Amino acid sequence: PAVDVHSIVRRDREILLASTGDDSIYSVPLDADGDPAGPCVRTWTHPSRPHEPTDRMHLNSLALLDGHLVATRFGEKPEPGTWRCAVNGECFQPDTGRTWLGGLHHPHSLFCCRDRVMVCESARQQVRILRRSESGFAEAEPWQLRGFLRGLTRSERHWFVGSSETRDVSRSRGSPIADLVGLP
Repeated sequence: PAVDVHSIVRRDREILLASTGDDSIYSVPLDADGDPAGPCVRTWTHPSRPHEPTDRMHLNSLALLDGHLVATRFGEKPEPGTWRCAVNGECFQPDTGRTWLGGLHHPHSLFCCRDRVMVCESARQQVRILRRSESGFAEAEPWQLRGFLRGLTRSERHWFVGSSETRDVSRSRGSPIADLVGLP
């Protein structure tokens, strides 16, 4: 079963789940009324970790772009180390392996729409943006904000970005979180 689900998205007649606990994507089929019609089945996991059900890459956000699934993950957590040390995250397309944005420090809250791909780069306090043009997607100037960014959506006229205070103590371990040196 999916472990520590961080994101869900509906694609046609299925619900897709980002299972952070085992860095996998699961699917739940839906019937014509939109009700679950079968078991939750793992449909993707990182190719280098097919039999290692642990949170080593922190897959955490899903969205659809032109019908294709796009996801975010923190990247490899160094051993020994904490998630704060994972600085090579990415926004990627699981079925092809294409990287849309790389070198991200704690990507969250992927948002895709017709003309853009956006992701909160939480630890750098910014929203990274790819805009579509006639020649494809190009990176636009990021939005620099405050706090640890998670949560991104829009209304017809406004964008909304969730922000929380950066923590100095781990909630799960109760121990201090060491600062990283050299990160903007």
